[in-house]
Amino acid sequence: MFDPVINWIVALALVQLFATAAWHKFSDMNAFKGSLSAYEIVPVKFENIVAGFILVVELMVVVLLVIPAFREVGALLACGLLLAYASGMAINIWRGRSLADCGCHFGSKPQAVTRFLVARNLVLALGASLLIWPESTRQLNLLDFGSILFGLAVITLIYTISNSLSQSYTRLQQAIADGDL
Repeated sequence: MFDPVINWIVALALVQLFATAAWHKFSDMNAFKGSLSAYEIVPVKFENIVAGFILVVELMVVVLLVIPAFREVGALLACGLLLAYASGMAINIWRGRSLADCGCHFGSKPQAVTRFLVARNLVLALGASLLIWPESTRQLNLLDFGSILFGLAVITLIYTISNSLSQSYTRLQQAIADGDL
């Protein structure tokens, strides 16, 4: 059994991730559709439907993860999305295609599809899968709420730093390939 503090930290981190992702897609649906199209996985005639479906499922994940009674369903949906994203990236890497925009940059600079992003999504799916396991029934206390906020802050910081390092590494590799270094 997992401690409820761990479950809340993981759930809220995923809520933050998927809420931001959904907002990014909603605020510029055309850019998201362009990113989806660039993967060349979904038939063109279904791209609009799939883009809308992904947005709706991301919003469902957000709602379901904050309601403990539905958290397992939200976790399964989150795992499914993260594994689908990792698969789409891996397929394009395997095809030898380099996509300049993964479609997951949340308003910052576009991020190229890399093995790091595939691994990141697999780790996130693994984290989401923790929410499927039974949770201890102990009641949360005030210290637990502080621990949840601190844990969420730490995970957010680690996620942000790892993405920045990945982007820097990709830009460095491109500069070396272009002969700029």
